[in-house]
Amino acid sequence: MGKVQRRIEDYLDIIERTRPTSLKYGAMAVEKRAAQFAPFSAVVGHDRAVGEVARHTIEKKILDETEKEVIDRTLREIEHCLTKGEKVNVYLQYFEKDDRKEGGQYLEKRGWVKKINAQSQEIYIDECAFLIDNVYRLEIETLL
Repeated sequence: MGKVQRRIEDYLDIIERTRPTSLKYGAMAVEKRAAQFAPFSAVVGHDRAVGEVARHTIEKKILDETEKEVIDRTLREIEHCLTKGEKVNVYLQYFEKDDRKEGGQYLEKRGWVKKINAQSQEIYIDECAFLIDNVYRLEIETLL
């Protein structure tokens, strides 16, 4: 017979015995026993750091002169409409820089233009300010 058979025979005298219990300590709750074997992070914040590295960002695209001119023309048209008292609804694609790592992401916004501030180079849409330098695409959707 092989090694496995010999090992089983060595323990035949204790296989049928009941598990010993402590007189001093009561039985541990199943939840506490399971917690002893739960995985733990040896380095605090390691999982968060790995997730941060895995988070995807992209580089800001540099617009060529034609794309800049289209945005500038649209901004002038919006300003003209606002001075006439018209309401302008726009679609905006803009770059938002990431606070924690290089790059950022491109986001979209649809809404009503409140004003354009030439000094701060910002366009205000539904109470949110967007830097004109971060505008990637700007389209007028509705005039009222």
